[in-house]
Amino acid sequence: MSALAVGLVASACGRAGGSSGPSGSSGTPSAPARTVTIARSDAGHTVSLHVGEHLVVDLGPAPQASWTLASYPTAQLSISSQSPSEGRFEFTATSSGSGMILLVMKSDCGPEQTVPCAQPGQGEPVDAVGGMVPPRPFEVTVVVA
Repeated sequence: MSALAVGLVASACGRAGGSSGPSGSSGTPSAPARTVTIARSDAGHTVSLHVGEHLVVDLGPAPQASWTLASYPTAQLSISSQSPSEGRFEFTATSSGSGMILLVMKSDCGPEQTVPCAQPGQGEPVDAVGGMVPPRPFEVTVVVA
């Protein structure tokens, strides 16, 4: 028998009854926490999570506007990261309960801002008659079990 074959047999025998994980573990890796991603089309819906799972709110960027996290159930969720200009907010479920996430799209342009607003037909947040579009809310209810 070659030295390589002896090494492979010895290696396999050594693992047959042993544990590959830390003392007391089964050696089976735990499954990664589930991630739920929601978008603008999920506004008004209810999202169900379990403690330890992740929620990604991905609303996407809005020309000449950004998203503001107005409120979220701090007893049930912790915020992991946020990018208001990209409309992306990431949460982790920390305890059971329920509450509402409220995000508001606010204009980055206008008389009180340093950025001029687009003209009608050039994109948000100007409406069809050239007026400023009011802040737009995005709400979802989160239930953590």
